[in-house]
Amino acid sequence: MRIKLQRSMDSEQPYYFEIQAAGNSETLATSETYSSKADAQRAIDLIKSEVAAAQVYDEEADGGSTAGNANDPNPPMDVPF
Repeated sequence: MRIKLQRSMDSEQPYYFEIQAAGNSETLATSETYSSKADAQRAIDLIKSEVAAAQVYDEEADGGSTAGNANDPNPPMDVPF
């Protein structure tokens, strides 16, 4: 896996990044845009530090609800960047 920091055409929020597959550089995810390179780098650093502990949440296993399962000991959570 690699994370590629890029510039967009948006002058107000010109930075974003892509998470890419290591072998073929296929884009797996694209971030929101950031107003500064430092903000984008902080988000990248957060992802890098947390990815090893990431848990997979299977929305289909919960009947398609995006609210999560009340009995799930590890419910999905929003991570602010």
